[in-house]
Amino acid sequence: MSHKITNLQIHLWSISMSQVALAEKADLHVCQVNAAAKRNVASPKIRAKIADALGVPEEKLFPHRTKSY
Repeated sequence: MSHKITNLQIHLWSISMSQVALAEKADLHVCQVNAAAKRNVASPKIRAKIADALGVPEEKLFPHRTKSY
C-alpha cells in the first residue's frame, strides 16, 4: 500500500514544524495530529483547531474533508 503525502504534511515540512509542536500549539494530543497528517483523518473540530493554529484555511489543509465525515 502506497502512502500519499497530505497537504498538512507538506505544510508542516514547509514551515519546519513538527507534529509535536503543532499538537502543543493547537491544544491537541499528538496522536490526533498524527492521524490528521498521515491519514488525513480528523473530526471537524480537530481540523478547525489545526487550521487555526497554523493560520491557514481549513480547505487548504484538508481539501476533501471540509464536510463532516
